[in-house]
Amino acid sequence: MDSSTPASPPPPQPEGQFSADGKLKLYGYKNAPPQPLAAPRIVDLQPLTLTLKPGRYSWCSCGYSKKQPFCDDSHRLEENATNRRSYKFEALEEAEVAFCMCRFTGNPPYCDGTCKKISAACQSQSKPGFFARLFGK
Repeated sequence: MDSSTPASPPPPQPEGQFSADGKLKLYGYKNAPPQPLAAPRIVDLQPLTLTLKPGRYSWCSCGYSKKQPFCDDSHRLEENATNRRSYKFEALEEAEVAFCMCRFTGNPPYCDGTCKKISAACQSQSKPGFFARLFGK
């Protein structure tokens, strides 16, 4: 290529980020949730591991969905009163994913072990009803 030939524009970058293994494309939140985020409803204190088929998914970040770990738009219901939104991603090929069910992960939608810290804190609490309040029951 000589200096008189215009340079080709760089190829467009794909929207989203790829997981370390390249099997998932993480899009994140369509619109960033307002800050500060409302506390989520903890569904469980251990990850839920599922094998996903290729396709687009929405991970529930509020904890109110009846289709855990996926979003069913329960965050929009008045009785749930949360500013949390679903986290979008796509499985590009069959992939096994350990989903965060406590909703406090620093790496959505994956479990990052935060649930172990929460579980330890729960076990150290002796106040009646603490566990029920934590799980929103």
